[in-house]
Amino acid sequence: MQNHLEDLKEIRQLMERSSKFLSLSGLSGIAVGVIAIFAAVFVYMRQLLVFGSSYSRYFNWADRYFLILAALVTMALAIVAGIFFTKKKAKKNKEKIWNKLSQKLVLAMSLPLLAGGFTCLALLVHGIIWPLAGLTLVFYGMALINGSQYTYQDVYYLGICEVILGIIALFWVGYSLLFWAVGFGVLHIVYGARMYVKYDK
Repeated sequence: MQNHLEDLKEIRQLMERSSKFLSLSGLSGIAVGVIAIFAAVFVYMRQLLVFGSSYSRYFNWADRYFLILAALVTMALAIVAGIFFTKKKAKKNKEKIWNKLSQKLVLAMSLPLLAGGFTCLALLVHGIIWPLAGLTLVFYGMALINGSQYTYQDVYYLGICEVILGIIALFWVGYSLLFWAVGFGVLHIVYGARMYVKYDK
């Protein structure tokens, strides 16, 4: 009976490997979370210096360029960290990082991310700042939910949490940066640590 259970477990793992991209690393989640927290602290400190508070509805063009630059640098660092640790795990498992499953994962996540990115950029260009933190969380969460069909189920639950936090941030605007830091920072660290213990060790 025990042998049959082990055989079924092996068959299930083989089927999962053939239908899911399993090279996502928990360490990449932790790295992304740390980067996001540093970015949030940096933006917070600049807002204190410029406005004397952590929140303002009104930004001039210099402030908008600063936010765009900060977002691009944060995104670039997060992508580099994610790719680095994912490649490391894929190499350890003797798997290719760029295959049909990873392509499907990227494609599934791209539409919500692109839609969210251009929506936020349009709002920023028109000087509408207050919903940006919440919207980035919502669109990112939707991307995770959409892409979770091609990877670990844990990604789905992370996406749900991001969407919920984003919606709350849209109502509690004065704390939007805090919600952003929790969503992109703390949740990623918790998710990454769980993934590392559960799948990477």
